[in-house]
Amino acid sequence: MSNYQGEQVQVTPSGTQTATTSRSAHWTSPGCILAGLAGAFSGIVGLIVIVRTGIDGTLDTPTTTILGTQQSAIVGIVLFIGGLLLVLSAASEANRPLAGAIGAAMLLLGVLGAAATAPFRSDVGIDRGAGWLVAVIGAVAIVSAILPARLHVQREVSVQNDPR
Repeated sequence: MSNYQGEQVQVTPSGTQTATTSRSAHWTSPGCILAGLAGAFSGIVGLIVIVRTGIDGTLDTPTTTILGTQQSAIVGIVLFIGGLLLVLSAASEANRPLAGAIGAAMLLLGVLGAAATAPFRSDVGIDRGAGWLVAVIGAVAIVSAILPARLHVQREVSVQNDPR
């Protein structure tokens, strides 16, 4: 948010004229809101997976079912860290490229997880549905990075005439 206030005084033979100008501006970014929501969703799902599976042993077993998909702790960690970074990128308009980069990485990892062979998915502890879940979150993050921000400007001018 930026604010500006200025005053201009003009003296004429008929009197004094004072013009006061004030201006305020702030940004509204639907992309930041969308990145924050995607990050919060991803982080919560990842945290639930981590809590259910635990990280005290191997990260690929055991698996848990959440939102109809099988996920292991490694998938939960990816979702949690990706979600945390998306929430951080939503904090400022200047961080939206980070949301795009995290989204691209999640989209790539999700598609690779969904398209992987059954033995590989078994080794990682992921099923096709979980891969598509990560890919969709990544796609939403990419969309949030390319949505335009809006600048709202409000300007007020008041003029006061003081006759001589």
